[in-house]
Amino acid sequence: MAKFLNTTGVSYLLEILIKGTKDRLILISPYLQFNDRIKEHLNNRN
Repeated sequence: MAKFLNTTGVSYLLEILIKGTKDRLILISPYLQFNDRIKEHLNNRN
């Protein structure tokens, strides 16, 4: 069954994905707008 997320849910799950990434994470979506916290996690992983 499909699970629909609000903005907070998407941010939370993205943060879990970023933190759990060990090798490579590729995100492709024309609709994502990252908040500052997600951007910071991505920069720390880079």
